[in-house]
Amino acid sequence: MQAPVTATTTQEAQANEFRAVQGGTEIASGSTLLVEAYAVIWVILFGLFFLSWRRQARLEDKIADLERAVGKARRSDGAA
Repeated sequence: MQAPVTATTTQEAQANEFRAVQGGTEIASGSTLLVEAYAVIWVILFGLFFLSWRRQARLEDKIADLERAVGKARRSDGAA
């Protein structure tokens, strides 16, 4: 004995099945989107590396300034 076909079960079946769209234009192929996604990821990574490099350079400059200040303080403290 089969269950009677109702509007709800028909709508559920239609919602779960795949139907190809006819006449639509494809914006981009899957391979193009994949390449673009990888390109975006690489650009973001290079940006992060560049920002890290600049931050590291600034920290090295600050450390060098502090080392000069400590050396100058020691020389002036020893001379007094």
